[in-house]
Amino acid sequence: MVFANSKDGWKVLLDRLSRLDALPSEILIGMEATARYSENLYHELEQRGYQLCLLHPGQTHQFHQRQGLRAKTDRLDAMTIARVLLSGEARAGYIPNELVATYRELVRLHAQSLVRRQRATKIRSMLWWCSSPSSLRCLPIRACLRP
Repeated sequence: MVFANSKDGWKVLLDRLSRLDALPSEILIGMEATARYSENLYHELEQRGYQLCLLHPGQTHQFHQRQGLRAKTDRLDAMTIARVLLSGEARAGYIPNELVATYRELVRLHAQSLVRRQRATKIRSMLWWCSSPSSLRCLPIRACLRP
């Protein structure tokens, strides 16, 4: 089954799932973690009460290779995910809630800002050293700009 990764596309999926003779809590959906692409759908399905198993792409790739499969298509990926779930080998991941995701993003941005700050301090020091009357030689500016 193919559907767009959008609210309209999810309606297609949800319509198909609603036709099953089972409650959302009785349906297990396996998904491969694909950065931000799967997060919104994951949260939508989670809010509707479906059981979710988020799989790391490396885990599904290893399982795929152990089965002797070489081709890689969306259909084979879906079948591999289903086989991983049925085998009992699935090691489920999770998508953090919005608060945790926000904290992680803030930590990432803070770390980036520290790196930029250190680089700017290094450049200022080199420029000061180059402009100092007591310096006998000056390093090329390009050397100051390397990370």
